[in-house]
Order: sequence, then structure tokens, then C-alpha cells
Amino acid sequence: MNAVKPLNVIVSLPTREECSSKKSKRKSKSESSPDLSDISQQASLDYSKALAYTRRKYRFEEGGRDNFIYCLGNQCYVRHVPETAAVRMAIRDFGGSGDFDVETPLRNAYVYTSQTDAADQETKKNRVDQIVDFLNENYSFRYNVVRDQVEFAKKKEGGKVYNSVRLRDLNSFYMELVRANISCTLALVRSLIESDFAPDYNPFIAYFESLPPWDGKTDYIKQLADTIDTPDPAFLHDALKRWLVGMVACAISDREENQLLLLLYSKQGKGKSRFIRNLLPSELEGYYRNGMINPDNKDHMLMLSSCLIINLEEFDGVSSNRLADLKRVITQDRVTERKVFDFQSHAFVRRASFAASTNNPHCLQEIAENRRILFISVDNIRYRMLVNHAGLYAQALALYYEGFQYWYEGDEIKMLNKRNERFRLKDPVEENLFFYYRAATACDFTAKWLPAATLLATISLNGRVQSNRQALQTLVYVLENNSFRKRVNANGVTEYAVMEYTVEERADNATRIVNMGESQQPLAFDEPSEEA
Repeated sequence: MNAVKPLNVIVSLPTREECSSKKSKRKSKSESSPDLSDISQQASLDYSKALAYTRRKYRFEEGGRDNFIYCLGNQCYVRHVPETAAVRMAIRDFGGSGDFDVETPLRNAYVYTSQTDAADQETKKNRVDQIVDFLNENYSFRYNVVRDQVEFAKKKEGGKVYNSVRLRDLNSFYMELVRANISCTLALVRSLIESDFAPDYNPFIAYFESLPPWDGKTDYIKQLADTIDTPDPAFLHDALKRWLVGMVACAISDREENQLLLLLYSKQGKGKSRFIRNLLPSELEGYYRNGMINPDNKDHMLMLSSCLIINLEEFDGVSSNRLADLKRVITQDRVTERKVFDFQSHAFVRRASFAASTNNPHCLQEIAENRRILFISVDNIRYRMLVNHAGLYAQALALYYEGFQYWYEGDEIKMLNKRNERFRLKDPVEENLFFYYRAATACDFTAKWLPAATLLATISLNGRVQSNRQALQTLVYVLENNSFRKRVNANGVTEYAVMEYTVEERADNATRIVNMGESQQPLAFDEPSEEA
């Protein structure tokens, strides 16, 4: 401790003049700092990010300050910092470096980067225009709204035959563009083709509107009907006329549908399918479908929008349940499905009309109404005769515009249902009911009032018919549809007035001669007038 010498220090306080000088220096420096209070918080944040990026790349030192500020300006532009705000904040941070000019390199960065960005946008724009010009120079494109596909035709081959654009065609377009030194990608070409680049085209409207006007006199529909030999020519003419007008309405209107099924019956080899196929002109023959429709199959349902005629061949084997599903399909106006590779479902307009052929004279198996079906019994078809499609559809189109009623209603439906009863396969419950019973009249004093279940019990016992809920529903429908008198008893059970045939009466009924001529007499469908 004795070795440590004391430190002799003299502390002198600053004079009043020195304190005044330091305060004035701090005050002058604060007054020279720019006011940045009007700059938005987002711009300040983006500037800070740009500065942090620049400091990772460059150092603000002698010989590199220009590059530093230029990089800072480039990053500020990319981050959308207003140029004036960027200049003011850069002067605040780097403006005290002697004679170095902060503003000039920063503004140069803004000018050059904006020009480069605009040039890139112009290059992209020109690239798309080059692709469009090249494709339009060599091809014709259209968007087929019926098939929901883009179609193209080669101009060097006349430009009249259109085909759907497939993946191979897209690859060919891309390779031709590459050979023409047009920079692009396959994805860009595909996006262009699948955009609104191609104008809309509806083949059905295009065909019908191109037809010459109907002269108002020549009945082309009757000429077509006369190629079929049938026991009921008046009904054939009326049915074919309504079906064809409904077909045109369904094809060109988004709000109307043809709810009738044209059904041709004959023995094999009469040309029924050929007749149906010949209804389409050559311009529309690609919109024909031959085969049954499965309502559970998405591709089948989409054909309701992409076809003009669907021919339901093999109609003989349609069960009553499938026939009910088919009736529902025939009345549809929209098909809501999601196509493959599409990202959402879409409601497609129904355009197709239905026709069918059968070799079975009793192919109608549903016990309910069959008013949607136009059953035509055919003896012979002269299907080799040429069809005047232009005149046929010009007449149908004119009738549609004139407001021709192509559907059945009121008493016409009753008559149509009565007519179709000849071609319906009767249910065993129904046949056995009329074998053992008949409807009682008011004069039948010995009539019995029996519930449907009791009647079914007798029928199932004697007629070997299964007794279940479905059979009971069928029996009730037959009783109600054939105007059996009914009442509700004290227990709330519905009873029907019936007269049970005796054994002798059943034997007489089985041997009674029926007037076949009367039973096969055509129903009274008026022959359409020539003016119609």
C-alpha cells in the first residue's frame, strides 16, 4: 500500500462559452434533419426491408457508395416505395457523407428499373400477340358450345373441316411455334386455346338458321310419314309432327325440352334404326347416340346436352323401374355434372330428343301413365328413300316459330294413355283381378264391399300371385284407375265394390268370342290440316 502513489488530477469545468457552443451545434444538426412525418408507416417499413437487403449485398464505403444507393433504389422500387419518400429517407440516412450525392443514383435506379419492367411487360404482350397471329394465320378456331370443346380447321386444306383440339394437336401447335422462333411454353399455348380466344359456335342453331324458308304449303313431314306403312297413319302423322317440332325447339332453345319418346315397333329387319338415323342431315350426323342411357352414368347424362337424337335400342328389355327412370330423364331440362379435369360442377342445357325401336309389341311394363311414349306400330318402312332434310326441318322450324303445340294435354293425354294400353304388359295382379272380379254397378244388389288386401288374398291363393306390399300397391292402382266404387268403413279401411265371377261365368268369359276389329280400331286422333 505504501508503494501506491496518489494520482494528482485537476478537474476543470467548461466555461459558459463552451457550453453555449455545444448546444448550438446540436441544435443546428437537429434543424438540418428532414421532416419525415408525412411518410406512411408502410413505406417506412418497406424502405427498412430494402435497406436491410442492400446491406447484405454491399457496404456503404468509399468507392462503392454509388452501387449501394443504386441497389437501395432498385429494392425500393420493387417494394413500391414512393420515389420521393425513398429519396428523403436515403438523404436522412446517408446524406451526411461530405460531398456525396445520394439523390442522383437513387433516382437513376427508379428510372432504369421502371423502364426495364415496362419492357418486360411489352415483351410478354407481344409474345401472346405473336402466338395469336401465327395461329390465326394457319388455322380457324371456334368453341363448340354443344360439345363444350374447341375445334380447329387447317386453312391450307380449305378451312371447312373442323376437328376437336386434342392433346396431340396442342403439341403440334407448340412445335410449329417453336420452329417459327416464337418463344412460348406448352402451358401458354394451352391456356390461350382454352380461353375466350375462339368465338362461340352452336352447330344446331347454325344449321337451322341456314335453311331456306318453308313455302308454307309443302308438307315435308307428311312425306316422311308416308314412307312408313302403319295401321294408324293419322296418329303417325300427328305424332311425328309433334316430335320433330319438339326436337327443333329442344335443340335451339335453352328453356324448352322435348318430353316425347318416338317408339317404333315392328318385327326384325324392317329398318327402324335406319329410319331414326336418317332423320339427321349429314351436317349433324355426329350428334347421334345409339344405345340406352344409364341415369347413374355421368358420361351418359352429359350426352343429353351434346347429342341431338338418342336412339334407345334394345328397348325390349327395359324393366318397369328403368322405364320410370327413363321417363324422368326425358323430362329433364338441365344436367348438372362435373366433367373430368373440371374444378366444379356445371348445369348443362338438355338438347337431345329421344327415339327408340322394339320388336316386342308389349314392351310398356309400367302400370302408371305412358303419355310420354308415342308408340308406332310399323308394317314396313321405305328407309332407302332420300329424306328432304332442308324442307323437313324448315317446316318444323316454321311451325315452332308459329307457336305450334308440340306436346299433348287435356283429353289428348287421356286418349294417348288409352291407346298405349294396347301395348302395355299387364301385371299378373291386374289380370287375375279381372279374371275373378268385375267392378260392381249401382244395380248390382249382391255386390260385395271388400278391402284391397282381401281381394289380393283371393288372387294370390287362386292365381299363384305373391302377396306383398308392392302387389298391394299395384292392385290399389288398378282399382282406382278402373273406377271401382269405393267407401271407407267405420274402421277407416277403404273398401271396393266388386262382383265375383262364378266358376261358370269364368268359363264363359274364357270361351267368349271378342270382336277383334273393334278392339283394334284406331283411336280418334284428328288428321292435321294442310294449313298447319
